[in-house]
Amino acid sequence: MGRQIASARDGRKYRDIGNGGASGTAPSRKLGTGTILQTDHAQLGIPPDPYLICTTPRSGSWLLCDGLAATGIAGTPGELLTEGSIDLRRNRWETEHSPQMTMTDYLNVVRRESITGNGVFGVKLFWADFLSLPRLDGLPESWENSKATLKRAFPTCRYIWLTRRDKARQAISLALAGQTDRWWNFIGPQPAQLARPAIARPTALTFNPVELLRLEQVLVDWDKQWCRLFAESGIDPLRIDYEDLSADYAATILRVLAWLDVTPTDAVAIQPPRMRRQSNGTNEEWLRRFHEWKATDRVAQLFSVQAL
Repeated sequence: MGRQIASARDGRKYRDIGNGGASGTAPSRKLGTGTILQTDHAQLGIPPDPYLICTTPRSGSWLLCDGLAATGIAGTPGELLTEGSIDLRRNRWETEHSPQMTMTDYLNVVRRESITGNGVFGVKLFWADFLSLPRLDGLPESWENSKATLKRAFPTCRYIWLTRRDKARQAISLALAGQTDRWWNFIGPQPAQLARPAIARPTALTFNPVELLRLEQVLVDWDKQWCRLFAESGIDPLRIDYEDLSADYAATILRVLAWLDVTPTDAVAIQPPRMRRQSNGTNEEWLRRFHEWKATDRVAQLFSVQAL
């Protein structure tokens, strides 16, 4: 069961992905759970280090990214390192410039697209995107190549780990989005990078507890793999839980801004979120049926899931 892995990018088909220092000398401080080096970038006129949002599907990543982008001082983080994003920009580059786009070329392109005037640049990274990073360097996919490519691409970088405590709800959200092809619901225009043709989907929804259990296990495994990367690389990320982001959106955005050290938090007015909540009665019904099935089905008991 654990070997069949779901896609780490919203809207993509499931795929088997296998197993998977900021500068300065001032004392470190903690905001939340992320340790950073205390440097007043705004006062010194130094662009902050880029940041990566390491996450999994249906964890509120677009809620967080759109909220940070709306401040105008935290870059416009998005899905800039997916296979589709890389292929799109590489094809465009090779048409307009030269037959080969290097990793440096690509990073310069996405940085120009998403940086804000204060020099802040952020990227969202799903687990499958991390594993496919070696493509930027023309290398085969492997754990060590992914780690090395990430280090070369972002030698100084801050990390945010966006996770979701309730993996059953996350699995149900992922399954429903896959069946309906409704991955987000914005008030007003959606980010340009999300534009794509609509996909015809069946109108009837199919409750499949075995598939939900598989997705739940996969989501737990991806979080474990992120934790493995952080531990092996000596990274202490700022942890953001979807439940906290959803419950106190403005405070969470301000917390990230303070951690990024981009501006005094009292100088920023946080606008209401543009994303509408998508969960409804179907989510609650499936959650009830899923818990009932797990409590009685022998297979579910053998493959119980413990979230981080």
